[in-house]
Amino acid sequence: MIAVLLPLRLSSPQNGSHGHWAPQAARRKRERQTALMLCGALLKHVRRDLLTGDVDRVEIRIVRLAPRMLDDDNNVGAAKGTRDGIADALGLKDDSDTRLTWTYAP
Repeated sequence: MIAVLLPLRLSSPQNGSHGHWAPQAARRKRERQTALMLCGALLKHVRRDLLTGDVDRVEIRIVRLAPRMLDDDNNVGAAKGTRDGIADALGLKDDSDTRLTWTYAP
């Protein structure tokens, strides 16, 4: 098991932030780039094993540490940029790759 702590503030886009799409897109892009940058070197062995077929499946658990819990759908939405960045770090085009299993904790 590899544990990676990413110092990101994950906020739910569905909790009252119905503003313009541009700030939300910029936030998600920052989260994605930060996750890619921080996970890239740490996950290089997992990426190699996944791409060569030495590993069949990878389970990724995203745990949001915050003073207030989010419900399931907001928790997933808040972590979307991070999830995309982790998939990028694993060298995958899409975070819905069947070799990846995503789980979330509040």
